[in-house]
Amino acid sequence: MVKNKSNQNLEKIKIPSTPLPEPQFNLSRECTVVLDSNGQPKEFLIKYDDLAKQNLLGSGQFGTVTKMFHKESNMNFAAKAINYDLTRDNQDNHYLMDLKASLKFANQCQHLIRFYGALNAEGYIWILTEIMDASMDRFYQKVFKKNLQMTELFLSKLACSVMGALVFMKQSDVMHRDIKPSNILLNYKGEIKVCDFSISGFVVDSVCRSVLGCRKYMPPEKMQPNQSKGYNSKTDVWSFGISLIEIATGIHPFEGLNDLQLIQTIFYDPPPKLDETKFSPDLCRFVDKCLIKMPDDRSTCESLSENEFIRKFSNTPIDLGFIKTIIDEVVNDPLE
Repeated sequence: MVKNKSNQNLEKIKIPSTPLPEPQFNLSRECTVVLDSNGQPKEFLIKYDDLAKQNLLGSGQFGTVTKMFHKESNMNFAAKAINYDLTRDNQDNHYLMDLKASLKFANQCQHLIRFYGALNAEGYIWILTEIMDASMDRFYQKVFKKNLQMTELFLSKLACSVMGALVFMKQSDVMHRDIKPSNILLNYKGEIKVCDFSISGFVVDSVCRSVLGCRKYMPPEKMQPNQSKGYNSKTDVWSFGISLIEIATGIHPFEGLNDLQLIQTIFYDPPPKLDETKFSPDLCRFVDKCLIKMPDDRSTCESLSENEFIRKFSNTPIDLGFIKTIIDEVVNDPLE
């Protein structure tokens, strides 16, 4: 049996045999990072005062993300700013989860955003990561604004990357808990990566119990969890299934519903589906496996990473021309 490339990539992921120690965040106005310099790793001392703020990349409940340029290394970073006052009294809170998760992942997964270091300056903790070129929500919006369609080749590569990220996080005993288009990034090279671990959780016996995340992407068991049983990583699978319908069609399947209608729909109506007259059977079946209501019957991220919809395009390069066309539109329309 010949193994496909996506599965071979997953097999290369190495997980530390022993858990990492609880990080102590003794951060200052500078940190040392390792960057690529002419194909070789090189250490640079990144000082907050040497970083030039540029445009806003995004914002959310746990902080804002700004593009920052470091002249000596000729490197741009995505810098997430978290108010220090919200973190200093309690290191075991979600304002620091982004940093804690990044330290545990240690840049071992190609499908997760790369972490470089962190600073403490001007009343904020600054988390420095690689900069990507577009978020998936802005990307798909530009696709449909140009009256184009999402190709199944692109959707397959998207599914491969997100499932790869979820497999790695599961092996690391971390649950993302906020999979949605705005937390999936891509760049001109065609790399697709999951970001934002602000509300991720370290699992105990493979489950979490606290209810966090965006309600539009929550599965039934997470909206009303059994406190004794909790919920597992299959909640992220459901969230990706909802995201995949949104990205493929340009419309969230629960668009226009208020909170009460949303809860009733998720609990009592059949799960959303793709139109079988517009999408291939393989893609429709993949989405259906993500959106099974009973978590025990829902597919795992491991099984989905080997699904036919991913395997059928494993030897086909992603369409960089399509990606460039759309990212150019995103870049030329910066956030204010």
